[in-house]
Amino acid sequence: MTAPALVALGIAALCSWLSGARTAVYLAYACAYVPFITLDAAPGGLTGVGGFGGGNVRFKLAVRAACSAVLLACLARQRHAVQAILRVRHLPVLLLLAWSLAFVHRAQDPLVAAARLAELGVFFLSGIALYLESARHRSVTEVARWHACAIGILPVLALLFVQWQPSLASHVDAAGLGRLGHKFLNANSLGFAAAILGLWSVSELRQLSVRTQAHSHLSAKALPLGALLVATAVVYASRSRTALAALLVGLAIVLWPARGLSYGKVALLTLILACIASAQSALTQWLLRGEQAADLATGTGRTALWSALLREQVPEAPLGGAGYLMLSSSGGFEHAGRVWNNAHNTYVGALVAGGIPALLCVLAIVIAPLLAAGKRAREARRSGDPELQAGWTLIHAFTVAVAVASITGFGVAGHPNPLMHFHYGLYGFVLASGPIFAQGNTAQPSLGAVTYGSAGSSIQATRRSAA
Repeated sequence: MTAPALVALGIAALCSWLSGARTAVYLAYACAYVPFITLDAAPGGLTGVGGFGGGNVRFKLAVRAACSAVLLACLARQRHAVQAILRVRHLPVLLLLAWSLAFVHRAQDPLVAAARLAELGVFFLSGIALYLESARHRSVTEVARWHACAIGILPVLALLFVQWQPSLASHVDAAGLGRLGHKFLNANSLGFAAAILGLWSVSELRQLSVRTQAHSHLSAKALPLGALLVATAVVYASRSRTALAALLVGLAIVLWPARGLSYGKVALLTLILACIASAQSALTQWLLRGEQAADLATGTGRTALWSALLREQVPEAPLGGAGYLMLSSSGGFEHAGRVWNNAHNTYVGALVAGGIPALLCVLAIVIAPLLAAGKRAREARRSGDPELQAGWTLIHAFTVAVAVASITGFGVAGHPNPLMHFHYGLYGFVLASGPIFAQGNTAQPSLGAVTYGSAGSSIQATRRSAA
């Protein structure tokens, strides 16, 4: 497993470097995506813990521990770390951790559930470290690029492993269709990572198209063009309908500022609609994945699972829940002849595992950044600064994609997953207090600037000129 491990870490370092991040905290953040993948079929890390003897488990634990140590060390060095962690806006996360820990004894395997809660806490603290690092130096556009390129490690590695270890990277489903995503990383997680990468690449290409020729040459477009190709290939090959929905909704947000129709836009829209119409059969086949059209309305059986959980499981413990993740070697609850250890829905899962208080916390954790980013995007549009507008609009699209993907996935409070890692990586930055930009030539923080605390203790981010 040595060669795949080195390649994975090398790709992570390369993606971090290509993003323009030159700090240890962002390098550690990028490398922290590697433990989400499985590099070989050795025991451990595939369907269960399998003991600590498997090389795959040891590798994951070692990388996660090393990355977490770097991120937490960087956080500890920050002057305002404690104040940043205890912000009122972070109460939903802190309450979710405290509430889940209070009832962790109800889980079928309390030690495993407690370890998962610790990972959730580390993700949150890592996000605070990233915020304090980025807020001191960079613009919102750069922060969005750093995060998109970091999670872009997963689709890049997936395509690499299709050639290297295809039995890990892809599989043939029950309908006989090939899908990218298997033991390496499940298809929905891969699809979400590709959707985020695709949103950034479209936003970046759109910005390059409106800048001066000096900033629009081919070398500047090489990275976003390559990212767009990777993202498109992975979303298509993963056949993740949730990822497609998140991508389409995010694209609508990213492209929304381009108001107004010209003859060129009308012609392009007509061409796109014609292509969709001509490819209707192929599109339908892609969406159905060998199933019946009625299955789409039920989320391929997920709605029946959710209904059973709401009807049978929730009433048993509406306040404390059944215990965080309800984890055991065999799963958490039975439905339709199977044993499940997740609800395949962040919101239902939070309600089942932690009761009504946990659901309210998770809703706040998802919705608060979404609303905050949307507000900043609207303010940026009124400011007339195109770079600021593009940055906050893109981050708003990111937060919406997280909310959509959480409908059928583990989301921000379930098993450790790339969506959770990505969301908490941006959580502190999006909810940062203080003015978002200053209008005119004043002494206040310029656009993209994020301030923390009172006027006497502010952390500012400067914006690089687009000229």
